[in-house]
Amino acid sequence: MDKNEVFREGSSRWYVGMSDVPEAAEEDLEAGYISSDESAHGVDLAERLRVKPSRDIWELEEIQYMLSHLPRAEELSLLVEAGQYDETITMATKSQDCLRTSALWACWLGKSQLLAHLLKLNEFDPNTSDDAGRTCLHLSCLVGSQECAKLLLEHGACPNSWDTSNETKATPLHCAASAKSLACVKVLIGHGADVNAGLAERSPLHYAVLSDAPEVVSELLDAGACPDTPQVFTETPLHVAASLGSAACTKLLLDAGADVRAALGAGKATALHLAAEDGHAECARMLLEHGAHIDWPNFRGQTPVPDVVPRYLCKLDDAVHVSEHELGDVDCELTIDFRPLVPSLQRGEAELLLAFVEVGRKDILKHPVAETFLFLKWRRIRKFFVLSFIYHALFISLYSLFILRKFN
Repeated sequence: MDKNEVFREGSSRWYVGMSDVPEAAEEDLEAGYISSDESAHGVDLAERLRVKPSRDIWELEEIQYMLSHLPRAEELSLLVEAGQYDETITMATKSQDCLRTSALWACWLGKSQLLAHLLKLNEFDPNTSDDAGRTCLHLSCLVGSQECAKLLLEHGACPNSWDTSNETKATPLHCAASAKSLACVKVLIGHGADVNAGLAERSPLHYAVLSDAPEVVSELLDAGACPDTPQVFTETPLHVAASLGSAACTKLLLDAGADVRAALGAGKATALHLAAEDGHAECARMLLEHGAHIDWPNFRGQTPVPDVVPRYLCKLDDAVHVSEHELGDVDCELTIDFRPLVPSLQRGEAELLLAFVEVGRKDILKHPVAETFLFLKWRRIRKFFVLSFIYHALFISLYSLFILRKFN
C-alpha cells in the first residue's frame, strides 16, 4: 500500500467519524481538496468568548470633527498647523472663543511653543475643554506630546479631570496609556495622577495592556496600579493580555499578582480560555505556571483544552497539500507537512500525540496526518519490535526449559 492510499483511507475514516465537520469540508474532500482557506476553520469555535475592542478611547475622526466645529476653527487650525504663531496669538487675544480654539488645536497638533505663548495670556484657562469635556491635557496626552502635557500641568491643569462624553469616560492618564506614551505617563504620575482611576470599568492599566505597551504597564504597576478589577465577572487587564497574546504584558501582570481565576462576563471565561481560544501558547504556559486551572469550565462547560483542539485540527488540515490533479489521477502529488506534530525539538516526536491521548482525545489519532505519521513511523521501527519479540520469546523458552530440567 503506497502513501497516497494510506492517506485516502485514513481521510475517509476521519471525516466519517467527525460528526461536527461542516458540509464545506465534506465537499472539499469529494472535490479532491484536503485543505483550503475556506475549510481550514470549519471546526473553529462557533462563538468567540470575547470580542476584541478597539484600543482607541475615542475615534480620532470624532475628535477632529468636534475640533473643526469650534469658533473660527477653520482659519485657526490652518495657522497653527502652518506654524504661524504670531497670527494665531493675535487672533487668540480677540475673544475667549478664539483663545479656546487656538489652545485646543495647539495641543491636538502638539505645538508646545505656541501653547507656551498662550499660557502667558491672562485669560487662558489650562483646564479649557471642547464640547465633549476633553481638556487640553486630554488632547496632549492622546497625541503623546510630553512637552504640552508638562506645560499644562505646571500651569495648574488638573491631572485627574474626566471628560463629559456619554459613552467612554477617561482621564488624561487613560489617554497617555492608550497612546503608549511612557513620557506622558511619567509626567502625569509625577503630578499626582490617579493610576487607578476608573478601576471599576477600565483603568489606565487596562488601556496600556490593550495597546500592548509593556513599558507603560510596568510604569503603572510600579506606581501602584491594581492588576485586577474590584467587580466580579468584569474584564481584567489579564484577560486583555491573554486574548491579544501579549506575553510581555501577561508576565508583568502575573508578577504583580493578577488573579488567574478571574472569570469574564456571562461566559465565565478565564484568561486561560482566551489564550487557548486564539492559540497564544506562551501566554497559556505562563498562566499555567501561575496556577491557572486547565479544567476550569466556562458557561458552556468547556475547559481551555477544547479551545485548543479545534485550532490544532485546523493546523493539521493545513499541513496537507494536494496538487491540481484529482486524487485518483496517477499524476496527483500529495504533500504532508509533519512539523505540526513536532512543535518543539526538545520534545519527542510522539509527545504531542501522547498529550492528546492523556486528555481523552484519542480521536485525533484518526486524523489523516496523525494516522499517516504513525503508519510511516511503524514501518520504520517495526523491525526492532520484531527483534525484541523474538529475543523475549527465545529468552522465555530457554528459561522455561532450564527450569524444567533443573527441577525435574
